Amino acid sequence: MPDAAARMISIGFNDPKGHWHIKSHDHPNYEMIVVTAGHEDVAVRDAKLRAGVGDILMFKPGVAHEEWSLLSDPVQSYFLNFWWPGDTSDWPLHSVDEQGRIRLLSSWLHAGRDAAAPEVRAAEEAFFLAVIREFSRLRGRQEEPLVAAIRHFVRQNIGTPLTVDQLARHAGISKFHFIRRYRQLTGRSPMEDVRMIRIGHARDMILTSSLPLKAIAPLAGLGDEISLYRLFRRYLKMTPGQLRRTVRR
Repeated sequence: MPDAAARMISIGFNDPKGHWHIKSHDHPNYEMIVVTAGHEDVAVRDAKLRAGVGDILMFKPGVAHEEWSLLSDPVQSYFLNFWWPGDTSDWPLHSVDEQGRIRLLSSWLHAGRDAAAPEVRAAEEAFFLAVIREFSRLRGRQEEPLVAAIRHFVRQNIGTPLTVDQLARHAGISKFHFIRRYRQLTGRSPMEDVRMIRIGHARDMILTSSLPLKAIAPLAGLGDEISLYRLFRRYLKMTPGQLRRTVRR
């Protein structure tokens, strides 16, 4: 991909605190929406799409789109405007930030948006290029539809208790077949995968917000701060406090 003429124009954070609506509009540049909380509904041409936590929306120049979120589930998102000179014909409208990398990079870009120091500007350029390369990597990956549907369902209900019976019903197959097939495709049981998605979401919130750990744990569906600590020690080999200190040095 050509990087020479690539250019980030601006980045902002959308936090409407309630019902929000933007009538159909378009941009002269690319716009990437990175959803970090709630849901955003989008209408593009004759299609409608609901994007939740972990979803990425990519609007190309001149593509009209309408956006809104409901009072009961207001959206929070980063919006990144940029120019990219390469071929984007295969860039999808919707993608999933599986590992939370684009969310994390977007938070860093937003945090440094007003800095003028040359070293900060150099870091901003590197983060921006990393966002686009990660988006390109995700574009080329094709999850098995069953796994993609379940992971999307989990992310959409990240703070809600879920059971394997609910996941099997969502998949539309028997629980026994669902568990066996899911393990064949991912190497994990469905509930192990749910746990890893929740841990990843908690990790993102620790790195990108100042919320206390006791608030993050239930938002990620991990119960309480004690459970959060135990799972981080088990799976990430560090405590939540140690992780948070890595971005405060």
